[in-house]
Amino acid sequence: MVKKYIIFAPSYNENVGGSIALHKLCDLINRGGNEAYLYPYFESALIYDGNLIRPFLMVIKSLVRKLIKKYKTNDQLKTPIIDIKDINLINDIVVYPDIVIGNPLRLKNVVRWFLYSPGGHFGECAIGLNDLIVDYNDFLENEKNYTNQYKNKLCVTHFPVEYYNECGALKPEERHEIAYCIRKGEVLEDFHGHDAICIDGMDHCKVSEVLKRVKTLISYDLYTAYSKFAILCGADSVVIPRPNFNEESWHPRVEERYGLAYGFDRIEFARDTRSQAILHMINQEKLQVVEVLQFVEHTKKIFE
Repeated sequence: MVKKYIIFAPSYNENVGGSIALHKLCDLINRGGNEAYLYPYFESALIYDGNLIRPFLMVIKSLVRKLIKKYKTNDQLKTPIIDIKDINLINDIVVYPDIVIGNPLRLKNVVRWFLYSPGGHFGECAIGLNDLIVDYNDFLENEKNYTNQYKNKLCVTHFPVEYYNECGALKPEERHEIAYCIRKGEVLEDFHGHDAICIDGMDHCKVSEVLKRVKTLISYDLYTAYSKFAILCGADSVVIPRPNFNEESWHPRVEERYGLAYGFDRIEFARDTRSQAILHMINQEKLQVVEVLQFVEHTKKIFE
């Protein structure tokens, strides 16, 4: 029997990296000759003494959202939506992002894909004993408690290069403005100043316009893709370090640090490795096709 892949994913949002990764994974599985579908994400929570009202409210919230908001996909990606009645609970494989608590679809074969640090969103994490644990990009580097962990990373990216490029961009000597983003980060100290442009909430078209004219993008989010979009637009890309969290802990692999300055004292490194960063992004897009095929073969084998 053919195994279908059920990707439990929020509505497509071009400004949310997790949403993009999940939809792109579905697309790559289908383009690789396998069968994958999206199932619209709904919120779930652990039920225990003292936590009975929150799960009930989350279910109501999800139902209301489903009624008033149309589920969005990207027309450029192969991402069909599946109905619950067409899912084989014993045979099919579900892929949950790290924001999902437990196993809301009740499938036997569960992949838990960590697009962020465990418990980083809600402070809680519920994982089944037989779940396959998959790391997106070094988020589980310090976690030693997962016995059933996929040995490879599954870093799925989608760079909208139709927006982020140097077409019409200012030359370095013509750039003077500063932009910044907070996203999942926190401003413990203001490094951007009151005249800086906040790109949070802008669409890709507007963000690219800003990044093509500013000198520097400052990010308080350690892992946002916008830091790399700035590289593509010719801006310096500075990530504000987290206290007691060094460069190697941030990105253990040096190629993931190319083009990025982890603190202002690393701007020269970022400039010197900018061309390597762009080449790495191009290679990453190609490599992920192979990595997704390897992931599919592995999951088919362990969930026989």
